[in-house]
Amino acid sequence: MLLQFSVKNFRSFANEETLRLYAGKGAELLDTNTFAAQHQQRLVCSSVIYGANASGKSNLIKALYFLQQFILLSSTAFQEKQKIPLQPFRLHSSAQEQPSEFSIDFMCSGIRFTYCVALTEEQVITEELYAYPKKYRQTWFTRKWNHSLKKYDWYHGPSFKGEHKAWAHMTRLNALYLSTAVQFNSELLQPIFLWFKERLVILVKDGLQENVFHPELTLQFLKNPQTLPWIRKFIECADIGIEDFQVIEETSPLKKTIIKTQHQMIDSEQKIFFDLLQDESAGTQRLFLLIGGWLQALREGLVLCVDELDLHLHPYIVRYLIELFHTPKVNQNKAQLIFTTHDTSLLDSDIFRRDQIWFVQKDEHLASRLSSLLDFKPRKGEAIGKGYLKGRYGALPFLGKFRF
Repeated sequence: MLLQFSVKNFRSFANEETLRLYAGKGAELLDTNTFAAQHQQRLVCSSVIYGANASGKSNLIKALYFLQQFILLSSTAFQEKQKIPLQPFRLHSSAQEQPSEFSIDFMCSGIRFTYCVALTEEQVITEELYAYPKKYRQTWFTRKWNHSLKKYDWYHGPSFKGEHKAWAHMTRLNALYLSTAVQFNSELLQPIFLWFKERLVILVKDGLQENVFHPELTLQFLKNPQTLPWIRKFIECADIGIEDFQVIEETSPLKKTIIKTQHQMIDSEQKIFFDLLQDESAGTQRLFLLIGGWLQALREGLVLCVDELDLHLHPYIVRYLIELFHTPKVNQNKAQLIFTTHDTSLLDSDIFRRDQIWFVQKDEHLASRLSSLLDFKPRKGEAIGKGYLKGRYGALPFLGKFRF
């Protein structure tokens, strides 16, 4: 479970901004859109983020993606003195000299953890991990760069067991202690590392490419007799005219997998097959790529972050995908969905609670600021979509008049 995530001095975020997934006091949609977490706290099943183009919506997802990838790769993919691929805020000269900061609160193995990192292109400045097994905070480790002595000050709490000195000695300036200790078999840190690797799924655009669930995952669901009915039911509910799939494995001249979609002829009982990648629409292809991973996220209770969920998809399809996370019988393992969109038809009090809706907009210094709908104190039942388009909550583009 993800509780909250903070970022500072990364891409368009100059100041610290925090996305919180704690449920507020409102009782609306409590049984469907929230679930009980630790110590009587409730978390929301989803969060939606709105904002104008270039406001920073995607950068929030990219910040979480950067933290995840740096945790997974810093100890293995980086060489000594190799620069960390950071992108600090570029519109103020002082920001280039300051570290980028990330902080994440999450639940792993039934325990709440807080993990904080500050780093520059050259090195990690601070790294801290705290646990809350019984409400009270335990410090597992802290690592802080001492500028005057040109070395780290280390602290390892009594609850954190292992080869502390050896792991610290093997941690490079441009690598994380968390990542390094796991590579050298830290049993306590391994579940946390695996949470970032297996429980956090982030789909972001990277240049012209888009990270989506690998189609192989959907293929596995199609080939498995136990999960094939889920795919069929999913497609039936999506109402895109596909009755079934056919997987053809070709071995000559090259090994190749062809996916056929089954359709019904309108003037006979005959079935006809289309090539998914050649004949179907971009929306159908994207939905196919999502199906396996979407079902896996729901089945295993993953945290799923998607940039531009509505890309190539009809608003009704998007609404259907969201409602799966808001259906307790489907989302039995407390999966969470975080996504960005421009689809204002989703700004509906029948779909989202007020604490699930977030806005990103640029301030007077062109830095991205994140705010919750709750910050604007909307009335219960307020027409949120109309209010947003009228500029009541900000996060809209200011369009000028164009004339030849």
